[in-house]
Amino acid sequence: PGPAGSGVGGARARLSLYAAAALRITSVVRVRAARSTLSLGLWSVEGSGTRSGPSSGMLQDDDARQDDDARRAALDKARAHYDAGRYDEAAAALPGDAGDGSNDDVLLAGAVAFRLKRWQRCASLCLRAIDRDPAFAEAYGNLANALREMGDPERAKRLYLKAISLKPRFAAAYENLAATHLALGETDAAAECYAAALHADPADEATRVRL
Repeated sequence: PGPAGSGVGGARARLSLYAAAALRITSVVRVRAARSTLSLGLWSVEGSGTRSGPSSGMLQDDDARQDDDARRAALDKARAHYDAGRYDEAAAALPGDAGDGSNDDVLLAGAVAFRLKRWQRCASLCLRAIDRDPAFAEAYGNLANALREMGDPERAKRLYLKAISLKPRFAAAYENLAATHLALGETDAAAECYAAALHADPADEATRVRL
């Protein structure tokens, strides 16, 4: 898959599929604002002059914040492994609840699953992201990738077109649709899609060579 996405700063790795085609999956990378740290040293001075410690609510908030920071660190580590092509390490670094996080996190988990050829897992995560955000183009594109690998190229083509309708300059979706057409022997349709991909991303020399 693979996760927004490269359209929102994501790095898109390549995966060989057919002799004359390549599959691109989108994984989203967003720049997050630095989180300020809340100090626990918030003490109130009572009339007696004694100091009371932080309330249980404050401690719970800080515990939750630390858990969130640890989770984000794990996701960042998984993303770094993914970008470097270390997909087993990326899977190991993902927190157990990555599939329940933000759509960016779900797309990353789906992209990792795709690279490890866990097509059903990838499809399930993409569907979860789409259920939350029906306009999430990258999730449709990655779902199409998974379905194509699962032997359903016709449905995959429809999903690539859905992704493109949501994001008209989605070069990766055009390329993957072209590769699907090519694998089915639909060379004219493949050429049209490669041309559209090149129009969307003129700097992509690999697409220029295929065209």
